[in-house]
Amino acid sequence: MNIDFLQTIATTLFTDYQGRFEQIQLVFPNRRAGQFLLKHLANLSQTPTWAPQVLSMGEYLEQFSDLKRADNLLLCFKLYPIYKELMPGDETFDQFYAWAEIILKDFNNLDQACADADKVFYHLKDIKALESDDLLSEEQKDTLQAFYGSFGEQKALSGHKERFLAFWEVLPQLYKAFREKLIQENIGYSGLIARSVTEEKRYLDTPQSKTVLFCGFNDLTKVEETVIKQLLQKGTARIFWDVDAHILKPEQEAGLFMRRWRKDDVLGPTFPAQVPDLLAKKLQETIQLTELPLDHVQAREAGRQLQQQLAENGVPNDQELTRTAVVLPDESQLFPFLYQLPSELENSTVNVTMGVPLRVTPVYSLLDALLELQKTCTSDSTLFHYKPVTSLLRHPYVRGLNPTLTYKVLQDIERHSKIHISEAELQEDQSLAIIFQCAASGAGLGNYLLKVMELVNKQLRDQQTTQQTLEEEYISRTRTQLENMLKTAEEADIQLSTDLLDKLIRHLLQQLTIPFTGEPLQGLQVMGMLETRCLDFDNLYILSLNEGVLPAASDEPSLIPTSFAAHTGFLLPTSTMPSTPTTFTGCCNVLKKYTCFTAATALVVNKANSVAL
Repeated sequence: MNIDFLQTIATTLFTDYQGRFEQIQLVFPNRRAGQFLLKHLANLSQTPTWAPQVLSMGEYLEQFSDLKRADNLLLCFKLYPIYKELMPGDETFDQFYAWAEIILKDFNNLDQACADADKVFYHLKDIKALESDDLLSEEQKDTLQAFYGSFGEQKALSGHKERFLAFWEVLPQLYKAFREKLIQENIGYSGLIARSVTEEKRYLDTPQSKTVLFCGFNDLTKVEETVIKQLLQKGTARIFWDVDAHILKPEQEAGLFMRRWRKDDVLGPTFPAQVPDLLAKKLQETIQLTELPLDHVQAREAGRQLQQQLAENGVPNDQELTRTAVVLPDESQLFPFLYQLPSELENSTVNVTMGVPLRVTPVYSLLDALLELQKTCTSDSTLFHYKPVTSLLRHPYVRGLNPTLTYKVLQDIERHSKIHISEAELQEDQSLAIIFQCAASGAGLGNYLLKVMELVNKQLRDQQTTQQTLEEEYISRTRTQLENMLKTAEEADIQLSTDLLDKLIRHLLQQLTIPFTGEPLQGLQVMGMLETRCLDFDNLYILSLNEGVLPAASDEPSLIPTSFAAHTGFLLPTSTMPSTPTTFTGCCNVLKKYTCFTAATALVVNKANSVAL
């Protein structure tokens, strides 16, 4: 086995800091890599010793801030009254919410890039100043003119255009007022927290005896770049680059940021004098391509090839099995893959450290059916439309409450081709009566959904199989999210209509993932793509290697024209190019077997490295 990146760091730390690990902080892009590093340190140490502190970059910055990270919905509620004050009108929160999420994303990116809000949020009257700016290329000027051109015509503007221009003009004020309000209340979003820490420079007060070691970073935001450089110049930080000579070649896209940092006056000297060249020989080894028709076939083929690997080499112990990983860029592939695990691993540890989207669970389909049911009834109605009724009666959670009655009602609906079903028919059972009722208001709808969640959870509580335990966790997470949503709206004094609550629930729950965390130092590793950063494996299987999945398609809306954003520094480095090549190349420098599966093709790489892609 070759020495990997984390083993190299562990050896350096053991040599330079042995006996005083408590004086160093290790900062990684993600915490998983830190756990493996601590394992390597423990293997090197012969006696008990204090372990160094391991932090993610966000955690490192937040320890110097008085601001606490706030829920995104709460931030939208906080933003709304400021917006109403600057933009008087009859716009409801329901109408504003779509704008709010875009604004918050732009504000967050703006702060991560330490960009000047006044320069970023130019409005129409400044277009001539932009055109005369020598720093802008002709292409950027043409882009801005195209974006704003329709507003510069000397004719009466429509009401929508006038309101858009007014909104554009107040964006700098909105940003400043919102920032001041959050700081006053000691809350913030990740970008604001990071920027405030950078501006206050509290991290420079760290005693000289303390050392911060930044490990495995690649594409740095402006905040991260500023913090690291200042600590390096002070002499209280070191940085370890997961870099290979191959990706520093000009033709390699994966080395874009590494080449940039290597030329930097401050970061350049931190690169090793002799950059390791581990990938060159790997690129000469075998790559085999296999076609697969469907997504679920990928999981089956991955299980088959994993079984073949175990048959050829024997089943390793849990310690050796950590050198084999399955990477799932598409989280929905988790359960299909787990169902295809080889029987040889029955007595082995399988560590899953990733999130499962709630939208692919039965809980979400239940909520979706409940929300559809509420759309078809009113508080003074005693009839329900048959479509949401049949969807609910066929749902396993509802059917399990009273199988006999649900079957009877379904048969009656089909036999008589009923369009509407009376409330009385559906409320013969006490449990079904809780489900088939109308919520009169937004608050009533929230309470109604919580009652149904509690009812279903009670049904599952007595069934202690692994699957039922997972479903209880789905329900618990969903209930917590709903309760937080209702509590946040109440504290912000926002009246939630049924339509608004419906939109919020669907939107927030679609984004919610159920995290699985395990013991990453043992067994087969199953993880998402970002979890592979800084890690090295002997055998690696990647599913869903499709365009739009790896790298994930990013078409997030923004208020800022892209060309202008790039010039002003508004864009983060990861927005300028797909991050996947960089992420992937830095994670598997000692790969012996690499297998990728796509819906169109399956790429099988034996004794090769990811750079071959």
